[in-house]
Amino acid sequence: MAWYVFALVAAVLVGAAVITTLSFHRLTASLDTSNETHATLFRTERAMTLLEHAVSAKRAFLLTHDSSYLDASRELLRRVDRELAEIAPSLTDDPGDAALNARLNLILTDMHARMLAVASADANAETMTKHVNADRANMEELRALIENLERTDLSRAQKHERVVKSHADVALQAAGAGSIMVVALIAFSLMTLRRQIAERARAQDALTNANVALKTKMGELELHAQESLLLSDLGEILQVCPSIEETSKVLPLFMTELFPASTGAIYSLKESRNQLDVIGTWGGATMPDTFDPADCWALRKGRMHVIGEGPMLICEHNDGVPPLGSMCVPMMRHGDAIGIVHLRPADALDGKLKIFAKTVADQVSLALANLRLQESLRTRAVRDPLTGLFNRRYMEESLEREIRRSGRKGTAAGVMMLDVDHFKHFNDTFGHAGGDALLQNLATLMSSMFREEDIVCRYGGEEFAVILAETDEGSLLQRAEELRMAVKTLHVRLNGQPLGRITMSIGAALSTTHGATVDSLLAAADHALYQAKQAGRDRVVSASERPELHAVS
Repeated sequence: MAWYVFALVAAVLVGAAVITTLSFHRLTASLDTSNETHATLFRTERAMTLLEHAVSAKRAFLLTHDSSYLDASRELLRRVDRELAEIAPSLTDDPGDAALNARLNLILTDMHARMLAVASADANAETMTKHVNADRANMEELRALIENLERTDLSRAQKHERVVKSHADVALQAAGAGSIMVVALIAFSLMTLRRQIAERARAQDALTNANVALKTKMGELELHAQESLLLSDLGEILQVCPSIEETSKVLPLFMTELFPASTGAIYSLKESRNQLDVIGTWGGATMPDTFDPADCWALRKGRMHVIGEGPMLICEHNDGVPPLGSMCVPMMRHGDAIGIVHLRPADALDGKLKIFAKTVADQVSLALANLRLQESLRTRAVRDPLTGLFNRRYMEESLEREIRRSGRKGTAAGVMMLDVDHFKHFNDTFGHAGGDALLQNLATLMSSMFREEDIVCRYGGEEFAVILAETDEGSLLQRAEELRMAVKTLHVRLNGQPLGRITMSIGAALSTTHGATVDSLLAAADHALYQAKQAGRDRVVSASERPELHAVS
């Protein structure tokens, strides 16, 4: 009887031990499966992040035609290929996993193909839209596949937990029955069970810590993706801003989003390179409107300057002593500085903020350089290079506009045609340098004597033209006479040598009286100028009066 009892007790204990051991192995397998699932998801999310970066880089290439962005996008796609190669062995034979792996490969093949296509095609608006839409569609499809995979894995994990719980209950019952029969075996079973519970708790803690670390990393990746998208939007907006003035309105809005825990300002270096002007501040920063380039250590060194790294060198343009970690980041294009980004972080400075500030400065410098180039081209198109006055083409376009405007308002537009008397004498006597000096001084004089809404132009050679908006004949002739008298008092020197007496002949015409079109009005003023020349020069002649009425003063 005792043998049967002992055999029964032994069988119960052995069965309990077997069931407990199986439960522990199933728990371990469940944990391993969960860890593998999380690792797979982490690699998948990392691959998705790299794909988002590749798409952003390709968009940057489409916007800027900078081949470095295209190279960066290709390298990111190759990294995605490597990530997916590591993920593939961990995927199960489940149809959902197989579908994800197959679809990822198809989408990557598609993106590689589009990358080759965009590298060989012009990046016009239609091309950019087509590629961006295709990439967005691919990303959304991938995200949906990943979410489906997460739901499937969660279901598997819950199923494993139910199986483990069932086996654990059986093990406890078997251990309880055996403990009634043999106290010693009960104690042994309890110790074994306690050890297993402790191991399970440790495994659960490890899994919890892994989940926390994964969520933290995913949060960092999401923040980086948001910053990259915002930076891409900034570059896109700056590319379509037509002027520095509009840029100064856009930049503070983006800087507040890019650096929410910082204050700062952006400065642009003038073409003369003797002064920096503020073009935008954010975060309630109190910054000087202008300062000298020599007051900034970043411009002196040609690289980022951070207060607190190395000797305490504080830029003179700071109001008081800025907090540690404040930085000046020079905006460089082709080796030349075009301004700085001044940043004052509220929290402790870290390496990521420095790298990001440098990236933002490079993006802004590209936009400012493009704007300066556009403004330079516009200026060359409408300005005379010698005198800085408007050229003939701009004058004719402006005159047509002023004639129409005056007609609508019931006023008149006036035109003066001006010619330097005996200009050939100045060129013959003092050379072309003397003639150029005379024309430049006359341009400066005329620019100072007329209103901002009036248009002063160099018509050609020694001949000038002035358009007066909303005037009458009396005012037109009075202004012409004032200019003639001012020219006579002008003293021009070349290398310390005076050029001598300067006079000017002027012909004046009015749109309501002498010509309602550009050609007729200019012809009337030019004819009046010819009459002034014929009558002895140094005089003002109206297109509606006789030249003999004006004597030489």
